[in-house]
Amino acid sequence: MGTHSYNLVDRFFVGSTTLYSIKHLRYPVLVIPSNVQYKPVKKIALATDMKNVYETPAHEIEMIVKYFKAELQIFYAGKDKQQINRNSLAGLLLDHRLENLRPELFYIEDEDVLKGVSLLAEKHQADLVMIIPKKHGLFHRSQSKDFIFYSDIPVMAIHEDDVAQDA
Repeated sequence: MGTHSYNLVDRFFVGSTTLYSIKHLRYPVLVIPSNVQYKPVKKIALATDMKNVYETPAHEIEMIVKYFKAELQIFYAGKDKQQINRNSLAGLLLDHRLENLRPELFYIEDEDVLKGVSLLAEKHQADLVMIIPKKHGLFHRSQSKDFIFYSDIPVMAIHEDDVAQDA
């Protein structure tokens, strides 16, 4: 699916359709910015908030990474070193859950999660960023929405409750 269009009305409808699909479809949704040129996916970055690590759909991530024959990177952007240190154990647990893929973990200090993950993606040449949208309350700012609308590289949204039926 795409997110960028030429006028505000088109962007509203295309964006609304994309967000609706991400929230309601049981399957992974791949969102490709309009300015992206095709290239093979060799490095996939999982952008994570390090919360609910045991609910991360490890099997689905493994299937997708293996399908692309790609490397897996795990990106975490924390607002300060203290937050990063607090989540380093969760990072190790996530690494263990995805050990068959031998992922590399990368941390960055940045108040803006999208900016931090984008910097990591550029530095480590990620071809695709994988996100796991979370359900939040009415007044919570959606990080997933920021990735969908403002990422410069393709984004794949998968869900914690997705179940890979055909392994």
